[in-house]
Amino acid sequence: MYIRSEWMSNSDISGDDFSKQLQIKEVKDRFEIQRYQSNEGCSVKIDDVIEQVVVQVYTNVINKNEGYLKLHCDLDSVVKTGSIVEYKNEKYIVVNAINNNEAYKSTRMMQCNNTLKFYKNHILFQVPCIVGKGNINMDENRFISITADEYILVCPNILDTSNIDLNTRFILTGSAYQVLGIDNISSVGLLNIRVKEDSIVEDDNLSLGIANYYSNQIVDGISILNASPIMLNVLGGTAQLLVECTRNSDLVVTPIVTYVSSNINVCEVSSSGLITCIGTGLSTITATYKGISVSIQVSGIVDVQDNYSVSISGVDYLKYNQVDDYTCEFSNNGSPVEINGYWSILADDGISSTNLASITSSNYDSCIVKANNNSQYGYVKLKAQNQSGGVYSMKRIRIKSLI
Repeated sequence: MYIRSEWMSNSDISGDDFSKQLQIKEVKDRFEIQRYQSNEGCSVKIDDVIEQVVVQVYTNVINKNEGYLKLHCDLDSVVKTGSIVEYKNEKYIVVNAINNNEAYKSTRMMQCNNTLKFYKNHILFQVPCIVGKGNINMDENRFISITADEYILVCPNILDTSNIDLNTRFILTGSAYQVLGIDNISSVGLLNIRVKEDSIVEDDNLSLGIANYYSNQIVDGISILNASPIMLNVLGGTAQLLVECTRNSDLVVTPIVTYVSSNINVCEVSSSGLITCIGTGLSTITATYKGISVSIQVSGIVDVQDNYSVSISGVDYLKYNQVDDYTCEFSNNGSPVEINGYWSILADDGISSTNLASITSSNYDSCIVKANNNSQYGYVKLKAQNQSGGVYSMKRIRIKSLI
């Protein structure tokens, strides 16, 4: 049964309101039969909403539209220009205005032949699209003349595609393309994106079909700064876990970390990372951030012996005349303690003096080291120790030339 797109054209029917309502009802009834009982009736998803519709191919040989399907929907349908229609496990884009004839809605849709995959602010967007050599819009006679290495990409004008700009690049069928222009005016609900072939770069992932893939990957990390194992007295000994979280090597200021104790008979751990010892034995504390976990052992003992240590943080090399800050942190059994640090610069053997570098200023937990300007280069050792010198650590620093 054929669906009439211009049901008002029957001249045998009177134009009065009553006849018009009868005519509307007749067409609605025919449409209901066709979408539920004919071979052309089917269930599709329109913008993720399941609807029962009629899908027809063009049968007029003279005026057929290659690549298009006719879509007829109920008056309550969510369909609009730019809608994504999932039909027979394929995705289509509604590329025409919606014709509302008071009995049902009609329009045209075209099958998507690619997916635009692109990053914006480290977020991956994936949008079905039609890749062609001209623009598609409501005026079938309009066509953009483009060069051999250019294409027109047609996609819905939605929130995701608002992230496409002139800096956006795409990988299509193994080649890279750069956006030359974006037309969001000619076809309401659609974007006509003009692209030109571009060079493949190392940042592109051809197997995934995503341009500038690697520079947009977010790398999270987590580390525990306490020395392992943490020794705690069973009589209510506590220790605060010192956790450092990073995103693309940058420190995260307020990371959300979860903590779990493997043996709650030995110690418990709070949501803030405070460990409280309640029994003798061993337990493993696991800290997790963004799905990445690190662990440290906790030993509950009756009498905890002092076990002091010091760690030094700072860059691994300095160029001539360059200065940089270094810090130290003292701990006892893995827990931070306040001890004044004393700094010195030694040769690479850790004993002799050196003129490759010098300490320009210092306080109890930090110092500034300068690489002296001379013709020599090599390694020095920065030493941080307590007042007696019984607790110390050395950091090896390479002194480089300016080149």
